[in-house]
Amino acid sequence: MTTGDARAGLVDSPALAQRTPPEPRQVRKEATVGNALVCRGKSELEGFCPANIVWERESNRGCTALFSMPTKSNTDLIVLALVAEEPIHGYDLVKKADEGKVADWADLPSSSVYQSLKNLEAKGYIKAKEVRVGKSPPRAVYRITAGGRSALIGGLLRLMTDPLDPRDDFSVALLGAETIPKDRALEALDIHTSQVMAKFGELEEYFEENREEMSFAYRAIYSRLIEQYRAHIEWLENFVKQVKDL
Repeated sequence: MTTGDARAGLVDSPALAQRTPPEPRQVRKEATVGNALVCRGKSELEGFCPANIVWERESNRGCTALFSMPTKSNTDLIVLALVAEEPIHGYDLVKKADEGKVADWADLPSSSVYQSLKNLEAKGYIKAKEVRVGKSPPRAVYRITAGGRSALIGGLLRLMTDPLDPRDDFSVALLGAETIPKDRALEALDIHTSQVMAKFGELEEYFEENREEMSFAYRAIYSRLIEQYRAHIEWLENFVKQVKDL
């Protein structure tokens, strides 16, 4: 099965949701990785699946799982994706994530990386090999396995298929916007706008300075992130005008 076939199998018509779910036994749970389950069906696609699987269907493309909600954390998936780029030591992986400013668009605390490496190695998704450089002590260098690459593809396709999550704290603040005194709301919005503008400028500067060296994936991530900030800034300008007119 090709990647295109797998993608086509995950994105299907709304009519799928109207079908009668098969028996839960059709979903075979192989292992737990972090907050996710690894689900394997009759296809070559193996991925990180949310714990509450809605149902699983079979077709000529193989077996595809549909989900109702995302996992709480994608730490293992991010770490697996970074290992897939090249064999790497844990410290170098943390450094790579820092240099790539992964924290700008994903939750990846440095302290969680080493535990994630242990999780992935225990599940057979990565394999460690002791490597000695010069007179320094040997250190574990991780590389992705065939099973890990299959799981990675499945997990990435799941995230690419899932709808965007619109939930954030700013929307909660808007819920009570009419309760806040006007002057204090405008003051808070001014602070928020300044912070957003500062981050927007930081992202634009970083992107312009590094875009030529960035991979296709990182260029896509940062161009999308910048456009999201640009749209939010435009929305903020209009919203502040509306608050002033109240």
